[in-house]
Amino acid sequence: AGETSARLALQCASNLGLEDGRDLLQRSLETQPEGGRATEELVRGLDRLECIKAAMGADKSLGDDPAQVAGMLASDPAGMARRLASAGHQDAARKVTHYCRLPSQTEAALQGQRLASMLTASPMSGGGVAAALAFLRSVNPEQTLQVAHAAFASLEDLEHVHLLTDFLLAEYGPEGADTLSAAQHRFLGQILAGVHALGVLPVEWQARLRHLIARPRLAMETMLMNQELQLVALMCEADPTLRDDALVAMYAEKALAAAGDLEQPKGRSPGR
Repeated sequence: AGETSARLALQCASNLGLEDGRDLLQRSLETQPEGGRATEELVRGLDRLECIKAAMGADKSLGDDPAQVAGMLASDPAGMARRLASAGHQDAARKVTHYCRLPSQTEAALQGQRLASMLTASPMSGGGVAAALAFLRSVNPEQTLQVAHAAFASLEDLEHVHLLTDFLLAEYGPEGADTLSAAQHRFLGQILAGVHALGVLPVEWQARLRHLIARPRLAMETMLMNQELQLVALMCEADPTLRDDALVAMYAEKALAAAGDLEQPKGRSPGR
């Protein structure tokens, strides 16, 4: 009887408004024994309504039809979570990830977006460096690097990337909790090298090479291919580990060969 009444309450609640549906499920829940299947279904139904309410309250563009939002939530929960997060509605996005039991990678990506937005926001609005690092300390330790990696992709200012990398190395590296694996420590070292190398370049080059921040050697190769030798010299001064005479010679030879090809008159073969 309990499960039957719970199912009936859930069916009726789906045809009511959010508040009326919540009241109905709450009253039905009070009549159920603790720990039963019916209780779990009713709690899940209440969580669903809270999730829909949070999404609609945060993003007015979703409209005012709970049934329509419920359909969106059911068909593409990850898309809804990303939509809310990208608009700055992190709490609502987190409710969606938890209710829909989305993969940890999705949650880490959303938390990374939140971390990036906090780093770039004013302390007056609840952001700033101190608040951002406190938030990072509060996430699941097993996801810390995932969250930071997602933040790196969203941060445009190299100073913020530098700050976050320094914090991770100090907090979780050998001088801190010492919980970083060798691969994680190497990755953060590459990020730091990338910050140093890209930081000496003009803004337009920083923007073009931003996606290579964890691969500074490849960024340098790109500069060599574009014959930006003076800028390459600055990169090597900023990060001496990039100095590789053989690599520079190889790309210099390619650049000279390319220049020679361009100088060849049209319609004539080389050597004639």
